[in-house]
Amino acid sequence: RMNTFLLLLQKIILPRMQQKQQKNVFPFVKKRFFLGFFLVFFAIYFLHGQSILFHCTQVNNNGDIVLLWQSSSFSPNYHYEIYASRTRYGHYDSIATTTQSTYTHLGANGGVQQWYYFIKGVSSSNNEPIVFSDTIGSLLMVLSNSGTGVISLFWTLPYTTNTTYNIFRSRHNLWELWAKTDTTFFIDTITVCGENLSYQIKTTDNSGCQTESIVQND
Repeated sequence: RMNTFLLLLQKIILPRMQQKQQKNVFPFVKKRFFLGFFLVFFAIYFLHGQSILFHCTQVNNNGDIVLLWQSSSFSPNYHYEIYASRTRYGHYDSIATTTQSTYTHLGANGGVQQWYYFIKGVSSSNNEPIVFSDTIGSLLMVLSNSGTGVISLFWTLPYTTNTTYNIFRSRHNLWELWAKTDTTFFIDTITVCGENLSYQIKTTDNSGCQTESIVQND
């Protein structure tokens, strides 16, 4: 009789109990799955729509670096924390806090050192989310004069995406757009010896904001 009971338990009772458990569990699992998917999708969409539009960086002739971003889509409750690093994937330190949509990194020495930045927006209201910008670097240009009528320009990438760079050249203090390139180097040939030439690299984002290198003299 014990063997018959065990056989009955194995073949009939246990399978029915498992089927009943599955019927009860699956709807709950499905509800949890779709709820989780919806929350993740909503969070991604919401945070993307609330990101800070970090437009450009500009290196002044004294080496200070100016940061420009858009804050008009956020309430006056927000302040902005500026984070900086000497390498894109290095450690970022908080260097300043401002309520404006621009900040000047004093003493950055941007003529010889590239910096990377991102911006964190924090609201004084608990009902508003913390927001972040993308990371943008300063544009560091290096000029090399061979002394044989050839000037070489090299510069760093401010963005992770491709962009077009405008090379401006000044001759007799008159600036003109001298060339365009998608690379990060340019070779210029000088036809008149003894000229005093200056160069600057610029690239423009979709808003019209220009990321600019320092002006370098040959």
